[in-house]
Amino acid sequence: MKKPYQILSVAAIALSTSAIASEPVQAYTFIRIADSSEQNGFSFGSNYSSFGQGFSTSWSHTNWNWSATHDPASPYKGLAINNSGQVAFFASLKNPAGVTGLFVNSNGQNKTIATTLNDFKSLGQGLSLNENGEVAFFAEFNTGGSGILLGNPTTTNYQTIADTNGIFSSIAPGVSLNDNQEVAFFAALDAGGQEIFKSNGTTTTQITHCSGSTVSGSECPIQSQRPSLNNQGEVAFTGINGVFTSQDGQTINNIMSDPATFATGRYHDASINNSGRVLYRTGLNTWWNSAAILSSTIDRTSIISGNTAPFHSVSRSPAMNNDSEVAFIAEKGWNFGIYTGHSLQDKVIAVGDELFGSKVKALSIDRESINDNCQIAFWASLESGIEGIYRANPGKGQCQTNPLMPDATHDPGEDGRLYSFINAPGRRWYDPPSATGFRYQMTGDSLFTEILNVPNGFDNPFTIAVGETILGEFLPGDKIDFVSLFGKGVSEFTVTGINVDPTNPAVFPIKLDFNTTTASFDMYAIGYKNSAEKVPEPTSVLSLLALGTAGAIATLKRKARSLDSSS
Repeated sequence: MKKPYQILSVAAIALSTSAIASEPVQAYTFIRIADSSEQNGFSFGSNYSSFGQGFSTSWSHTNWNWSATHDPASPYKGLAINNSGQVAFFASLKNPAGVTGLFVNSNGQNKTIATTLNDFKSLGQGLSLNENGEVAFFAEFNTGGSGILLGNPTTTNYQTIADTNGIFSSIAPGVSLNDNQEVAFFAALDAGGQEIFKSNGTTTTQITHCSGSTVSGSECPIQSQRPSLNNQGEVAFTGINGVFTSQDGQTINNIMSDPATFATGRYHDASINNSGRVLYRTGLNTWWNSAAILSSTIDRTSIISGNTAPFHSVSRSPAMNNDSEVAFIAEKGWNFGIYTGHSLQDKVIAVGDELFGSKVKALSIDRESINDNCQIAFWASLESGIEGIYRANPGKGQCQTNPLMPDATHDPGEDGRLYSFINAPGRRWYDPPSATGFRYQMTGDSLFTEILNVPNGFDNPFTIAVGETILGEFLPGDKIDFVSLFGKGVSEFTVTGINVDPTNPAVFPIKLDFNTTTASFDMYAIGYKNSAEKVPEPTSVLSLLALGTAGAIATLKRKARSLDSSS
């Protein structure tokens, strides 16, 4: 079955706001990674005077730009977190004064990767942290020239990935590192032109071919922004005309290129996860200051957020994990905060909130700021004068790896095992045991308004249906907006196409939203105890997709295109 394309409202940015609470429930706890405080007998980094900020900030003033990132005095340096909870960050030292360092916090200890005390004249902006605890970074050498290096806290040796002693005349500081020690970067060539590359220090692959007189292809010209690299070796990057990916530099995948909808030159800082989904921010053609954060695969696009109610703006350089969960900076009424979705219920922390005894004055994150456990690394400045790097740990139901479990379990026999959630909060992950699928059914007057995400880790897409109407097959990162499709929420739906152990209570989480702040609903396991649950027949899918929301609809179909290496 062909995968359906997500419906995109060009006129209004179709964002679900049906379950916006006036005051979101605090669902995160916070820990210090390192800050400038000094406490008797207990210091979180008293030798640190200031810290590098992430590139996702209020008003998006720090869009990644090659010329801007060569300023060593810029406060925007980058930060990252991996699945072990290690956090990589830049900091300036009080003693020796004027020294800048790159550090990794591991198990509560800050370990040095590199400093400007000995080997390096300066450490450029941008870093990338992999699951092995290795950090890729840009540096200018005391002996002249510059390059991209790979370091880790267990050795003082550095592996050179690329430098200006060879084919490159200059290298942009922005880097992306995978678990195979490959790094994607943007560089200028001695022979002329600027291109995107990936390298492990031995083998270098040119990803783009946009220099010279015979250039063709919608990916050209490319933009001087950070490329992104996943463990499959796929590189995501932005061009003037859209967002693209390539693994070998020959086949270019058109992830997003829609000049009728999105403004030329306003695609920013693409980030790709291990599932091949790409997150980015772009601007609409409808008005000059419009913006939206989207995530796309080759054949589908989901809207994450935009500057529509309840937000007035969304930042560049948003973060995404391998389960396609996101974090970004958004503004509501001149108040900026970190959010994980387009609702006030999705707030992590905002300016004015209390953090370790003082109110938050400013915040920033970066595109590697969220890990697969939904922990979020961020920079914060406090009214007390302290600044530092902190980590937000999600509460129950805030992550696929920590879903809310049923409040009650019943076994009605032939209709399948039933799992009840009672007065459950919206916009959370829920996980009943299951078999080949399950049916979700409200027990009160509330309605399901949106499936915000489906779980990662399954080989095949899931089939989702409402009644006899199959909506299609969906993958992690896809959203299913029932209000856009049906004009209102639904009281029940089914998910099939799975095969899980019904005795394991944490095998199939799903993230849902309601038209009320809380809701009570049941889940029936399909296939458990010879369930008589029927799988709907595929009817009227196309007519439903045609409903959409008001405004023009873009299907956003993508196709891979083969390029000659000389183009």
